[in-house]
Amino acid sequence: MTVKKITKMVLIVSFVFALVGIGGVFFDKYLVPILSGNDFFAKHHLFQDIEKNTTIINKTETKIVREDNLIGEISSGAVSSTVSVLSFSDAKAQQTRQGKAVGLLKNTKKQKTIGKRGSGVILTNDGIVVTYRNDILTKDAQYKVVVFDGSVYQATLLGVDEYTNLAFLRINGINLPAISFANSDDVNPGKKVVLMGYSLGENHIALTEGVLTEFDPTFNLSGQAVASSEKMDGVFKVDFGGNEQYVGGPVIDFNGEMLALTGSLEINNKEVYFQIPVNRIKEAMNRIADGSFKKQATLGVSYLPIDIYNQELYHLPVNEGALIFSPSGENGLAIIDGSPADKANLRGGDIILTVNDKKIDLKHSLSFYVNHFQKGDKATFQILRDGKKINVVVEF
Repeated sequence: MTVKKITKMVLIVSFVFALVGIGGVFFDKYLVPILSGNDFFAKHHLFQDIEKNTTIINKTETKIVREDNLIGEISSGAVSSTVSVLSFSDAKAQQTRQGKAVGLLKNTKKQKTIGKRGSGVILTNDGIVVTYRNDILTKDAQYKVVVFDGSVYQATLLGVDEYTNLAFLRINGINLPAISFANSDDVNPGKKVVLMGYSLGENHIALTEGVLTEFDPTFNLSGQAVASSEKMDGVFKVDFGGNEQYVGGPVIDFNGEMLALTGSLEINNKEVYFQIPVNRIKEAMNRIADGSFKKQATLGVSYLPIDIYNQELYHLPVNEGALIFSPSGENGLAIIDGSPADKANLRGGDIILTVNDKKIDLKHSLSFYVNHFQKGDKATFQILRDGKKINVVVEF
């Protein structure tokens, strides 16, 4: 046999082995798993045995994380900080008030008890609790706070911050589970959040997911068609379906940190839900703690925050500032009689441009500046009146 024939035979054998090898790999790695998945072939022992020793490659495995489980995990820390706040009318005080009024309850054995229940959140380890003011009775009432483990604490009302509509209470405790704070000034629309509130079930907190859809700088907590100089402008709006059990409870981000607290107002016979940014809550807590909320300045005007829409609608010469305004057009309804604004001779139709040379815009509203003063302080307002800028000194 010549060398040429031997070489030719070797090449043919090599080609056959290579072809068989490639076919075997294809059969073993690709065809068997496919055939084994077929009901007809899977019944045969041959494929059952082969399948035991088969490793499937290039298989894409999709891992699905259930969002409800995720919500439970990220809220686990904040759950222990969420509480139920109970308030009841003081029977003796109620008897005194009604007895003096109609003389019916002086000798009555049974007293009618009025109560409210809402959500709240522990802000500090030493027991400061915040809730939305509409969730509690604020006069002649007794308070209890139910924490996550079912423990019940007597509570004392520290005060109500009129600017934010928040009520602050204190419970006696040590190393209580205070919630962690996020920076609400850094939050952008589109963020997923978790809302928390009380649940009627024992040791349970209600949770629901929502999307923070916007920050509305013109929404005023007066609940009226026009803003009040004594109420906060600027709230978050969260799309969560709306449920009163979340009012007073925290809104947390996916780091488990508090972004806001849910509030509500009845506007045009409809319950409107909104979220108060946590940075405003911390400022209010400081006012309550140092007692400065008792000396809060008031101006006494109704106004429209000026933006491009209001500028065009009312044909205004500027696109920033605060227009002293009443929907009826009556000056007496835009400015409260005897108020600092009235004494300073402010008028309906005036546009307040600055307060102590600080510009009023959508980020820094008129009420924002008023809230930084106390009774007895003075401030210089720059006013646009009849096309002329004038300075007016207001004493709060």
